[in-house]
Amino acid sequence: MVFGPADAATRHRHHLLPLKKDHAARVVRVPVGATDPDKDAALILDGATGRVLYARNETAERHPASLTKMMTLYMLFEALKAGKVTMETPMPVSEHAAEQKPTKLFLRPGQTITVDNAIRAIVIRSANDVAVVIAEALGGTELNFAQMMTAKAKQLGMRETY
Repeated sequence: MVFGPADAATRHRHHLLPLKKDHAARVVRVPVGATDPDKDAALILDGATGRVLYARNETAERHPASLTKMMTLYMLFEALKAGKVTMETPMPVSEHAAEQKPTKLFLRPGQTITVDNAIRAIVIRSANDVAVVIAEALGGTELNFAQMMTAKAKQLGMRETY
């Protein structure tokens, strides 16, 4: 089953979100068992206003690696926008980065990877070694980069994200 942008106008368990008056109300059925309301989190925002339209388990503590990877990419995209790096900028692979556990690209110390390829490796492969390469390239050390990400998360309003 494929869901598109128009499906954002529905809630789990067939409840309808408030819609603007000029939109036709429609219900898209979510198969029972597609998500587990006791475990899964959900957040739907109005893209124009930032108003929360629907939230479920939004304050539950989570430790998702994917959130770290998304934040790593966010920081990398900011560096691109600021002109600190380009898509062709080579980033060096340290021994520490190469030692990361799979999933990874199996980069070797001394190699480099371009920003463009690093983005692809994170998005497609969720490569841990590449995430560390980006962290070290932008923050000097993985620890410093983690502190930078935490500061950015706070700036974005993520009060419980570290």
